[in-house]
Amino acid sequence: WKDGQVVDWMPASDADIDYALALVFADKKWGSKHPSGLDAYAVKASAILKDILRLETFSSDSGRLYLLPWIIESNSQSRLPLNPSYYSPAAFRIFYAHTKDKRWLDLTDTTYFVLNKLSDNFLGIDGKGLLPDWCSVDRKSEQLFSLEGKNSGFGYEAVRIAFRLYLDYSWFKSRQARGILGKISAFAEDHWDKDKVIYCEYDYNATALKKYESPLFYAAYACALSAGRSRYFNEVLAKSRSFLKKQGKLWFYYDKEDYYVNSLAWFTEGFLSGIIKDITENSLRINYE
Repeated sequence: WKDGQVVDWMPASDADIDYALALVFADKKWGSKHPSGLDAYAVKASAILKDILRLETFSSDSGRLYLLPWIIESNSQSRLPLNPSYYSPAAFRIFYAHTKDKRWLDLTDTTYFVLNKLSDNFLGIDGKGLLPDWCSVDRKSEQLFSLEGKNSGFGYEAVRIAFRLYLDYSWFKSRQARGILGKISAFAEDHWDKDKVIYCEYDYNATALKKYESPLFYAAYACALSAGRSRYFNEVLAKSRSFLKKQGKLWFYYDKEDYYVNSLAWFTEGFLSGIIKDITENSLRINYE
């Protein structure tokens, strides 16, 4: 978007997922009280959800449904890109309740199929609790590979996995989410116990690539430590809070111009305060086990 016009029409599937979830929540909260001249929230949500399934997913040769990070025009590629942090199993469960389309539960299943494989072993390296920013999947074998030009280590993409899984853990009591978060928690515990510091960017083998700290990463580690019921949860949460600054009535994390950090680092506080909640739970809760 530039100068009042769209300059790049390519969507990002994670943004579409968050957009659709907001519309489902808006329908629950306001129902038919949508702005005049626009589609009802539920109608708009349903249209977007159909487009996500139609344009931003693909099936492996075995029939497993995967989420694409963007629209792939050609259907002939043998390896397709994956961004593990785009998968949002809690949202998928809510979309299933909204649409009754089983493909959303298929994507929930794929979330944990991919994350468990990536956490166990990637590129021939045994996992240390971290997940890669990007990877690719072979349509035939479903083996996971690196993605050319993208980071195969843990960084500013993969950090979002902890937040998305914590939604599934806190809203749906997902044992699978807790299992993955527990592995991240074990990594964070080990580093905090040794050095009282956990850095931001690591390679898959858990070697720090750049030794600097961020409230965003500490907030994500705190989510994992909470799910892992770690004794270090309060210390790491306090470390995230230590970056907070106040200017007038404005609170921000160390740099008010850093939209990415300020958009995400408060999520842990949102979970703790109860602000981040599934408002559909009374009418749409379904037994997924």
